[in-house]
Amino acid sequence: MKKLFKGIHVVSQKVGNIFSFLPLIMMCVISYEVLGRYLFGNPTKWAWLTNKQIFGAFILFAGVYTLSEAAHIRIEIFYDRFSPKMKMFSRIIALLLFIFFFVCLIWQGAWMGLESLAVKEKATGFFPMPLYPLKLLIPIVSCLFLLEGIALFFMGKDE
Repeated sequence: MKKLFKGIHVVSQKVGNIFSFLPLIMMCVISYEVLGRYLFGNPTKWAWLTNKQIFGAFILFAGVYTLSEAAHIRIEIFYDRFSPKMKMFSRIIALLLFIFFFVCLIWQGAWMGLESLAVKEKATGFFPMPLYPLKLLIPIVSCLFLLEGIALFFMGKDE
């Protein structure tokens, strides 16, 4: 079981490292837009929506990576004062709530993503960019998020 949890952690780390370059891509897209708009008087139709999609993907993967590093912000004013039994109880309650949230997110995200794929949903306006790839990414990354959270709980790295 420990090997499985370690594998999940390694996948989260590698995926997080790969997608950590997305802000650089966003910066290039915005720079291109700004140069085109103000230097050449030729704004793009695609830059804003493309950056929105890239940012959405970045946020999804950044959350998983942050969890794999146990780096989310915590409010420990009460937790630090708990007895070991109470700490374990609160961790179990937090894990159950975490699982409930992500199961709902996977379920609803999959429904939304599959509906979007079925109609080949595209953005309205000047640049009809496909929206379903990002929507399909939500349940996939949520599964990784869920697995990472469970792995961290059992590996004891959330303290």
